[in-house]
Amino acid sequence: MSLLGLPFWFWGMVCLAIATVFGFVHPQKPATGLRFFMQRWGHSLVWVCLALACFLGPSHPELARKLAALGGLLYAGFVVSSFF
Repeated sequence: MSLLGLPFWFWGMVCLAIATVFGFVHPQKPATGLRFFMQRWGHSLVWVCLALACFLGPSHPELARKLAALGGLLYAGFVVSSFF
């Protein structure tokens, strides 16, 4: 299986690289509690979920879909905590 002619393991590595970058780059907006957690770690967790989905996609497509959906929910939570 591939996406745009590149294997899923390649896309998984790209997702992990992006997750690493967002592990160090985070908003400086003051927040507490769940809002702080989502602003600090939410975007990194989105990319980790997408990376896991890429790695598991060829062998466990149903689990990969669920991880990708979880990434989408985490992204929605990140956006809500960041802008509202």
